[in-house]
Amino acid sequence: MLATAVALAAAGCGDKSDNASGSGGGSSSPTTTAAAKPAGTPFKVMVDSVTGSPIASFPGVYGAAKAAAKAVNDGGGVNGHPIEIVTCNNQLTPNGAAACGRKAVSEKVAAYAGFEAQGPQIYPLLKKAGIPSVNMVQSPADAAAPLHYPISSAGVSEEIGLAFAAAKAGAKTAALVLLQFPGYEAIVDEVKAGAAAAGVNLSKVISIPATQNTYDSVVANAKGAKTDAVLLSLGPAQTLSMLKAAQAVAFRPKWVTYAGALQPEQVKQLGQMTPDLQLTSGVPPADASSFAGIKTMNAELDAAGKAGVSDTGAGDRSEGAIDTWLQIHALADVAKGIKGDITAASLLRAIQASAPIKLYDITTWDPASQGPKPYPSLRDGGAVYFGPVKDGTFQPAAEPLKVFDALKLQ
Repeated sequence: MLATAVALAAAGCGDKSDNASGSGGGSSSPTTTAAAKPAGTPFKVMVDSVTGSPIASFPGVYGAAKAAAKAVNDGGGVNGHPIEIVTCNNQLTPNGAAACGRKAVSEKVAAYAGFEAQGPQIYPLLKKAGIPSVNMVQSPADAAAPLHYPISSAGVSEEIGLAFAAAKAGAKTAALVLLQFPGYEAIVDEVKAGAAAAGVNLSKVISIPATQNTYDSVVANAKGAKTDAVLLSLGPAQTLSMLKAAQAVAFRPKWVTYAGALQPEQVKQLGQMTPDLQLTSGVPPADASSFAGIKTMNAELDAAGKAGVSDTGAGDRSEGAIDTWLQIHALADVAKGIKGDITAASLLRAIQASAPIKLYDITTWDPASQGPKPYPSLRDGGAVYFGPVKDGTFQPAAEPLKVFDALKLQ
């Protein structure tokens, strides 16, 4: 599968009409005169991501979180409390995730955010400590986790949306290629449900080990299915290897994968390899300049980069980074109603009592509501953006599809 701030930017990036605290998801703009330096007790947020894994690496998640925190702090913090970002590398392993969960507890953070693909390892720890989480959803297990209030449906809506993107591109049949990891069967079920709703015949499912390093046999298997499209649920390196192997044998289906696993440069690279690449995403991409919220995010990351914050460059602005930027701003917004120190307990009470918060023109966060079965933590209707890669950039439709409505979930 990736906000809030203490005050509206001068240009007005949000709508106050449905915001519990009245800031409308606006943010202290990098061009706004800085307020007094916040001197209150820090508002500590754990930001979890992965770096150095052969499957994926998202240092931009840390950069986006720090940029959002800087924008809020430059505007005076949250009622005078500075946001402090505590980072952790989950290493994309169960042990790494559990270590991050323990670190969050020992650091006494008020919230858990970022990109976590091993949620079942951390949620019991967070629940026991009473720490609310807003990290990106990566699996159905995330969508039913206790004390979890994600900003977008991200991984779940992206997987369901793969077949809708294929259908929009004209495909009537599809094969699915995905990595084997704990719980991957649930992703197969999601993709099958999306295919049925989209009118696409999913005739082949090919699961491969995460250690797969040659893709000739995988491509041959997919090609033998004789489908219009191939849906990919792989890491960036595996996706690139798959398309390279397909090029070698002139296999040219419609390719569909999710943007959450890709950095902007990787999107460009894959787009150069095939004219028929479709992506799905839980949030608009970083170059979607028609969104005022995306413009604000880019401005905040640019300002943070100039101030020496690492991992904020254009190549770091993946879906996970964008979602995390929204997460930090959303937490800042909901915390503005707290009197006194911002702790896990006080923040959880504020979240559970919050009115819907409009996060710029990107989404509305309604943490006090409940999503449909079997996704009670997903409260945005399963919003997914999808569209083609053209001229090296992801170009989705302006409005997301609400896949939960398409699946008739209640």
